[in-house]
Amino acid sequence: IKGDALSRTRDWDAALQAYQRSLLIEPDNPQALLAVAQIYRQMNRPSRTLACLDRLLDHRPSMQTDGQWHLTRGLALVDLDRTQEANAAFAMASKFIDDND
Repeated sequence: IKGDALSRTRDWDAALQAYQRSLLIEPDNPQALLAVAQIYRQMNRPSRTLACLDRLLDHRPSMQTDGQWHLTRGLALVDLDRTQEANAAFAMASKFIDDND
């Protein structure tokens, strides 16, 4: 995905546009939705990050067992000074991310 390459170069605006174009074709693509959430976090937009994660969970309830989903959520919650919720998200992330990730 073009968005992946742009993310690696930290061109967040271009990466976001690439993922959004991808989502026009496949609106429920979990990898693209998670990537958009992670980009919004990199852009210091934690509320948008959480909104994207909620949308992802609405479309893919199985994301509740995805460590990256919980980790991204925890980081966004820290950014919003919601420490208690962030700690819970990090605890969940640790259950689903193994030492190899």
